[in-house]
Amino acid sequence: MTSTSGAGHVGALLPFAAAVTGAGGDVLIATSGAGAAAARIAGFGVIELGRAPASQRDHLFAAARREPEGNVNSRVVREVFAGVDARVALPGVLAACRRWRPDVIVHESCEFAAVLAAELTGVPRVRVAIGTGATEDVILRAAGAALDARRGEAGLRRDPGGAGTRIVPTFSLSPAALEDPAMPGPSATLRFRPASAPVGRFPDLWPGDERPLVHLTLGTVAPETDPFPMVYRAAVDALAALPVRVLVTVGRDADPGALGPLPPAARALGWVPQVDVLTQAVAVACHGGSGTVQLALSAGVPLALLPLFADQPHNARRVSALGAGVAVWGRPAAASGLGDAVARVLADPSYRAAAERAAASIRALPPVETAVSVLRDLCTPRRTSRDSAPIGPGLDVVEHTSDDRVGSDLDDDR
Repeated sequence: MTSTSGAGHVGALLPFAAAVTGAGGDVLIATSGAGAAAARIAGFGVIELGRAPASQRDHLFAAARREPEGNVNSRVVREVFAGVDARVALPGVLAACRRWRPDVIVHESCEFAAVLAAELTGVPRVRVAIGTGATEDVILRAAGAALDARRGEAGLRRDPGGAGTRIVPTFSLSPAALEDPAMPGPSATLRFRPASAPVGRFPDLWPGDERPLVHLTLGTVAPETDPFPMVYRAAVDALAALPVRVLVTVGRDADPGALGPLPPAARALGWVPQVDVLTQAVAVACHGGSGTVQLALSAGVPLALLPLFADQPHNARRVSALGAGVAVWGRPAAASGLGDAVARVLADPSYRAAAERAAASIRALPPVETAVSVLRDLCTPRRTSRDSAPIGPGLDVVEHTSDDRVGSDLDDDR
């Protein structure tokens, strides 16, 4: 399995990785940065891919954040994911394929080195959607020209329309209810519901306080950018003015102490399993990231959304259209509006009813474990023709910085 460096991106793969290992298969995840950390925490073997220098990536992300909000920022897809990231990651993905000899490559939508590696090695490929069909459509269109240039660099036949990129099985954990009927996404999309995660005991951070709990999270990317900590603090203050308890989580890499002294009703933590919080939360105030929205709706919990970038505006519009939440527009400057949005969600029971209907539709989907049979069907012809077994998932961290070093590190049997 391959992913870009975002923890949210590799997170889309992890339910499928767990399903494969649960069925007796082996999984190796090739990624970098926060994605590699998340994969290791989940217990999977990791090859850490090379990353483009910060000088090549940071200014592209900074410029993208200044652009008007959209469904997915096409510039990031074009110049980063299908551009510098794919170029730097491809040697490592190919080297891992040569050494580990996979039966199938599974990649999240924005990791394009896998698209090239699968064709170069003849290994079947499956895409895992990181969002709704509209998001997938924008990603594929935005990546077209850049990915075609990568194809030329790799010596592959050019595919200006990107038809070969699209026509593969696509796995999705996004419920059909979130889809825009005008943009349903790839036709070969197979939808699944995630496995029920074991629920842990959520600590009592407010002894004796029985007020309802609101969870505030802006995902894994925002804490590393300009919205932290000012936007968080504005949202916390607005929510704490309500008759609720407020749990704000800032991710593993940010310091909760940066929020300063908090109102008595609020507590700040780095990271907690969201499934634990959702057993108690009456509402989620968030950025509209796909993972957070899917988890909240799966639990039947309504949302207040402050979309910041990427696919978040689209998700916010779809949640609003479902009647399962309230969107606040205006990006970071509107963070204080989350207080009024949560107040509306709590005052009107129709929002929870809509979220519970979405949860019911998600429960009706086939379990993620059934995706294993699709993978098995794809790789069976390849398995029967192989003359040696792969090196197992104990292969861990390999740093890559250049094409030559990748080849020498992984081609030799040591």
